[in-house]
Amino acid sequence: MKNQNASQSDNWENLGNLDPKYAIASRSDKKFNSWSDEEFFRIGQEIISNRLSVVTEKVRIDRRNALDFGCGIGRLTAALAGHFDRVVGIDVSQSMIQKARKEKKEIKNIDFYVEKNPDFDYGKFDFVIAHHVIQHVGTWREMKAYIRTLCRHTNGVLVFNIPVFIPFKNKIQLKRRIYSVLNAIGFGAEKLYALGLTPIRMNSLKRSEVRRIIQEEGLQIFLEEDVKYDTGQVSVTFYVTRFN
Repeated sequence: MKNQNASQSDNWENLGNLDPKYAIASRSDKKFNSWSDEEFFRIGQEIISNRLSVVTEKVRIDRRNALDFGCGIGRLTAALAGHFDRVVGIDVSQSMIQKARKEKKEIKNIDFYVEKNPDFDYGKFDFVIAHHVIQHVGTWREMKAYIRTLCRHTNGVLVFNIPVFIPFKNKIQLKRRIYSVLNAIGFGAEKLYALGLTPIRMNSLKRSEVRRIIQEEGLQIFLEEDVKYDTGQVSVTFYVTRFN
């Protein structure tokens, strides 16, 4: 498990140096540093506004603190700072965190940390979000471990999304496999990225498995939002609370 986690960390480190915005928001027309700062962070504001709007229609949450898991360069972290007294952003990539600190140094209620341990502990939070992150952390075992850790950090509401079904043809992930082989024999990350290859894996968990983990951690789901993509992949955003 340690080796797998270290490998994924190295991959995100490379992407953080090469094309951090695309690594976070992988739109085909935004590769090779084509995202503008204005558009990139504006969409982050829209995502947080949407998530909080959905949450507050269902439950009441305090606004003392929030955790952004897999924060990258701080797109959602910065947006959260306008809604909560204190915000923590964590990511496995040192290069991402360095850029986040530089990009958002004027926002005083944010703390950014590099974190590579699935069993991290930053205390309890009123709001926790993991936006398109858990499917990329590594193995199924690691995905489950991170969901449990996020549940344990939740004192109010947790929102995360994860694929619950990936068609077999998409599970092959040929570009990632070619990347791994070529990288192992000495091709550098920059060259491989320029060729259109990617090191990042995509995994899924069964919906029933996600529900079981949440229940075992003493939380309850109050909303599930399904999205079916043209590829056939189905992803679910889980809205979870510790409130009764």
